[in-house]
Amino acid sequence: MGRIIRDLRKENRITQEQLAALAQVSRTTIARLECGIFHTLSVVKLEAIAKAIGVDMKTILVKAEALDESPSYRGHCNKIEFTLDYPAEGFRIVSLIPKRKEFFFGRIEIDHQKTIASLTLPHPDQVYLHILEGKLLLLQSGKEHLLKMGDCFVFAGRSDYELYNPDQIKKASALFITYPSFIPV
Repeated sequence: MGRIIRDLRKENRITQEQLAALAQVSRTTIARLECGIFHTLSVVKLEAIAKAIGVDMKTILVKAEALDESPSYRGHCNKIEFTLDYPAEGFRIVSLIPKRKEFFFGRIEIDHQKTIASLTLPHPDQVYLHILEGKLLLLQSGKEHLLKMGDCFVFAGRSDYELYNPDQIKKASALFITYPSFIPV
């Protein structure tokens, strides 16, 4: 991604110092990013740099993907990017990173004795679950899989499936990764 930023900066005849001032970051940050030394960058800083160059962030990301330099994201369980709430169905989905078309990375939280049918969720190619708390009963392809805290399960999301929280009191939560993302970008 640094190479893309350097090329766009030079096309627009902006020095590293000028870009740093416009984006309100240090010149060292720009230099390290362009040289590939600085591999992680907050979305806020990347948006500021893109704006300072005169493009939107999507332009930088599309060019980086074309060069097979997909950006990395660092998420945290306590930092929520966005949520999808389904109160009537008794669950919510929490994203831990910004929206991406290639994959979704977040967690799913299911209230006690609630079922989520795949009709409610779109069908991505692959679904990965890692149980964080509680238990989930996964019904998929005519088979039942009881998943407990610490268990992982990967399956094709194109088939019909259900997730059921059998606990009478506690909610269940799982790391929820889909490929590609089930959320339109």
